[in-house]
Amino acid sequence: MDLNETFREALNETSDDLVRGVIMCDAYWVSPTGEMLSVKSTHIDVVVKNPEVFGFTSVYIKEVYKKYRETVGLEGKARDEIIEGLINKRWMRIRYDRSQDYYIIGLKYFDEKQIDFLREWGIGLLAVDAATAIKKVYINDMKNVLETCNVQQLVNNYLYTHLN
Repeated sequence: MDLNETFREALNETSDDLVRGVIMCDAYWVSPTGEMLSVKSTHIDVVVKNPEVFGFTSVYIKEVYKKYRETVGLEGKARDEIIEGLINKRWMRIRYDRSQDYYIIGLKYFDEKQIDFLREWGIGLLAVDAATAIKKVYINDMKNVLETCNVQQLVNNYLYTHLN
């Protein structure tokens, strides 16, 4: 069974707080194959509850938390290591900051493939709430802001003109 088959099989058995596709919520994962996953809780919570979807085992998750002497699911150093590992494997982490009214997209690779996936996410977002068109989007590599636009610009291919 290849990675895509394993991913799709695991995705069929997820917890209630991880939904396939784009729905209106504050958090999303985009897989390395472009699968959109809407997160109803926190990014780390769905990874802990659904490790197979992300290419992990529950044993691995527990070991990372044990290494930092943290409770599984805590938003600390173990969480940072797990999320950084996913970003390094071409996962994209998207969250909405309600207090500032913008989206933050964390990724490692800013290339055409990732931009295609972000555009698809934007299209899905606009389909469920057209008012998100003017919301700001900050794209970062987990350290620095790489690009800024709004959701409508993202959908209209703005990012292709800003590739290195």
